Amino acid sequence: MLKFTRKTEYALMAIKYMQTKPVYSITTAKEISDNINIPFQNLSKILQFLAKLKLVQPIYGPNGGYSIEKKLINLNLWDFLEKMEGPIGLADCLVNVDCNQLDKCNIKTPVSLIQQKMKTIFSDMTIGDVL
Repeated sequence: MLKFTRKTEYALMAIKYMQTKPVYSITTAKEISDNINIPFQNLSKILQFLAKLKLVQPIYGPNGGYSIEKKLINLNLWDFLEKMEGPIGLADCLVNVDCNQLDKCNIKTPVSLIQQKMKTIFSDMTIGDVL
């Protein structure tokens, strides 16, 4: 079934926590970890990944941490999920053409239609909408 991975859940939780801070403030991974009970090591890796994607801004130095990039809040949810998880498909054939059932598959069209409707719904929502 379609569900967020722990990585995506933690990323959204961290972003929501960072949103509660004043604009342009710096939040440390330790602060987020302590306040929303996410394992520090996991959260650190997720924040580094978000920084690599340029969705959060890393601030280096003894008083460093992370701040939210303005564009993050306006990013549509589908794009965010694909950045976090890679291509999204309800069935393997929708993201991988190496399916051995492709020629005889009798559900590809309806599953593809469901996938497109799901993509439209998620694309119409921004990160800001869900947080």
